[in-house]
Amino acid sequence: AGTQSVATANEVNWTSKERDEQQIVTDFLVQELKPLTSEVKLSGPNTVMAGNLAHLETKIEAHLRPSKYDINDVFSALHPSPAICGMPREKALRFILDNEGYERSFYTGFLGEWNIDQGNSSQIYVNLRCMQIFGQSIEIYVGGGITKDSDPESEWNETVSKSKTMLGVIGFSLQE
Repeated sequence: AGTQSVATANEVNWTSKERDEQQIVTDFLVQELKPLTSEVKLSGPNTVMAGNLAHLETKIEAHLRPSKYDINDVFSALHPSPAICGMPREKALRFILDNEGYERSFYTGFLGEWNIDQGNSSQIYVNLRCMQIFGQSIEIYVGGGITKDSDPESEWNETVSKSKTMLGVIGFSLQE
């Protein structure tokens, strides 16, 4: 949660809205992980760069309770998170299903390494941006974090910036 279009991480000035957005997601994830794990560690939030976009990131490390839960329990507890669905989860999900009007396809699914080096360690990420290429057309999936303090124009501009970064990956740029 929290995205700004900047040249370097030094230019970032995170607003209270962006920090609150990040904290809502972090608090949800920790709350959902606690019953499944013996330990939850947080690192951040920190600023990370992806192209010309700065993002707020909080790393969460958790250790499942041995022989009691598996990774599928984690997926069920965490997905969908407020970053891709909203709060309260059930009400927000129902609203999305009733009103969004398109299939999300790979958007908001999970990606990552499962049981890295057979060490019972996994690194899983929520797919917050993706694209599908169909011959001469491209569908780009991005989103914005809407809170009570959101400004619709700023949220729209954030999604445009995310889309431009995605297009840059394939060597395409939008004409302004």
